[in-house]
Amino acid sequence: MITKLHDKLAEIRTAREEGEKGFTLIELLVVVIIIGILAAIAIPIFLGQQQSAQDSATQSDLRNAKTAIIAYQVDNPTDTAIDITDLEAGNYGYTSSATTVNWTGFPVDPGTEWEITADSPNKTFSISAVGGIVDEGAVAE
Repeated sequence: MITKLHDKLAEIRTAREEGEKGFTLIELLVVVIIIGILAAIAIPIFLGQQQSAQDSATQSDLRNAKTAIIAYQVDNPTDTAIDITDLEAGNYGYTSSATTVNWTGFPVDPGTEWEITADSPNKTFSISAVGGIVDEGAVAE
């Protein structure tokens, strides 16, 4: 009796294994379509986050440059021209990030109402001696 039952179970297992050989074409197409939809949603979101990070790095550079200009001015009260290289070379806590390009407004005369501008790959930002960060809009090409 047990032998018959064992043989019958073996037949059922063998029949089941032969019937399951892989995925159907429809199943594979559905999976590919789902992956395509997810990629179409995720890629623009990722690119937007990347641009936002570059803009934040440029804004941080401007804030740090303003702080470094003030620190340089305290250490060198008679200087009338401060360049970006003075800030990077000294111990003023300033190092430019790789995303910030095209500095304008240097050399800065600390005795005037100066303004410096920097470009991220996406936008232009500025900061003045008495103000905060201002978004100047898209980078002019």
